[in-house]
Amino acid sequence: MHSSFEKEGWDTYWTLTVWKNKDCMKAFRNKGSHLKAMKISRNMADELEYINWEADHIPAWSECKERLHKNFGRNL
Repeated sequence: MHSSFEKEGWDTYWTLTVWKNKDCMKAFRNKGSHLKAMKISRNMADELEYINWEADHIPAWSECKERLHKNFGRNL
């Protein structure tokens, strides 16, 4: 697994995680600390957005942000 954190502006935060496969990602997402954090974050954040895709490389932050902004209809 690979993970990274990025801040954009004063109120936008991004996390990037790369998993061996979708089953490993779902197992982490659906239990323990992550599940608890996501339930709490719904009460703290105005927006929660995510996107996932399969790739043969760890994407650069620029690629991730481009996909997020395009997927959610925002300009970079």
